[in-house]
Amino acid sequence: MLADGAVELDGVVLVVALRACDHLSLGASLHAVAERRGLQGDDVFVANSLVDMYARCLDLRSAMKVFEMIPRKNVVSWNSMLSGLVHAGRCAEALELLGSPSFLKGGDDVDFDETTLVVLLQLCKKLDEAMWCRSVHAVAFRRLWLASSSLPLLNALLDAYAKCGLLEHALRLFGGMRDKNVVTWSTLIAGCTHNGRPHEAMACSVAMREAGMMPNSITMLSILQACADCAETRVSRCAHGVAVRSGLALERDVGNALVDTYGKCGDLTAAMRAFDAMPRKDVLTWNSMIGALGMNGRAPDALALLDRMEREDDDNVRPNGVTMLAVLSACGHGGLVEEGMTHFERMTAKYSLQPQVEHLSCMVDMLARVGDLEGATKIIEERMLSATSGSLAAAWSALLSACRSHGNCEVGRDAACRVLELEPDNSAGYLMSMSMPGGEQARMRWLMRERGVKVTSGHSVVQVGQEAHRFVSWDGCHLHRAHVYSMLGLLHQQILPPTHDSNHHLHHQHFTLSCIDGATH
Repeated sequence: MLADGAVELDGVVLVVALRACDHLSLGASLHAVAERRGLQGDDVFVANSLVDMYARCLDLRSAMKVFEMIPRKNVVSWNSMLSGLVHAGRCAEALELLGSPSFLKGGDDVDFDETTLVVLLQLCKKLDEAMWCRSVHAVAFRRLWLASSSLPLLNALLDAYAKCGLLEHALRLFGGMRDKNVVTWSTLIAGCTHNGRPHEAMACSVAMREAGMMPNSITMLSILQACADCAETRVSRCAHGVAVRSGLALERDVGNALVDTYGKCGDLTAAMRAFDAMPRKDVLTWNSMIGALGMNGRAPDALALLDRMEREDDDNVRPNGVTMLAVLSACGHGGLVEEGMTHFERMTAKYSLQPQVEHLSCMVDMLARVGDLEGATKIIEERMLSATSGSLAAAWSALLSACRSHGNCEVGRDAACRVLELEPDNSAGYLMSMSMPGGEQARMRWLMRERGVKVTSGHSVVQVGQEAHRFVSWDGCHLHRAHVYSMLGLLHQQILPPTHDSNHHLHHQHFTLSCIDGATH
């Protein structure tokens, strides 16, 4: 059109072109055209489109320059700049812009609208400010914007509540919504999963289908994440069936999630079937399958799959840091120390990957498991100097656990001191220290009381029908506890029938109580 010259370029054409632009160099060229034609200063719509284009291309400096040059800003100008800052994670600058006098005083007859509140809710999520969500909700209510059933605003509010941990507020809001679309349902399912309530997420997915709403790929990813969190094969297969019927199973992201979900459920046959069915695989697909094999004790198969991955004729499928982490973890859990050391060395030599803290932690765990405590200690002290306190604590904890298994008190005492120094509020270090041979139980208990450390109980989950039942050691809170302990006693009587010998009978009672404690724990 420019080369033809027969038609004069105007602001409308430029706005459309800027909206289509997704490369910074092209956007800068269009900006130059706007400058030469004198369109930027006279047309606020062109200026707003330039702000939006630069923000989408993450050139916030240029976006701010254009924004500041707009003589009379309207609400779209403010929304575009705020949205760009929030999207880029520049939350402090977004707050500063919100607090600027010209915005607060409504300069240039500017008043915020529903889009402004949507941007504010995105800011609430990034800053995890739950109370701000309620304030935005109150403003929207007073302005009667919620009464008009503005779905984008309602969906944004639902998402912000869920991501900020106010799931009950989200559920109440969802229950009062007259209109719901696929984004609404997907947001609620993702919110339940995010808040550690996967069974409610799956119940929402069932209600969604009953309401005649078909899931999209985003919905399926949230549903499969909930299935992975529950580690329930039957439910995962149902979700897989929904993905197939919806025509989503062959999408790469959904396929990757299926492989990961089946792997966490321990169903490696189904995981491999989903893996082989994918027409296009990326590095995440291979990493998910290698990780699933390693997680379930199939280290040789994980290494074989790595070899198969290396033979792939695809430049986009090359082992990365996550691949090597899955391989090293598989070798560590499978006891393949030599293979693990070989692949650790190949990281740099063959793939030009520098070992990160996570890889070094895997090596510490691998060596410690087989009793090479000196080698594990050497890695921590020499190669993990720049690691964060959390990573160091994990490495020393792995070493401490191995010292307990191999009865090495000298190294164990040093590892225990490091763990307690790095994580004084975590009960795991104290409990492992107490279980060491010759551990100072009294001193550890005193330290825990002094520091107010609470012990997190281990628990088991038993699935009965559609309901999951949670048990801790010597659980006395369950509704059917009398029947549970009665049945356990009956089972142990079948294992070891009582005799008339008094000593044997006492031994049998002790054995039964110990087994009951172990089974419920």
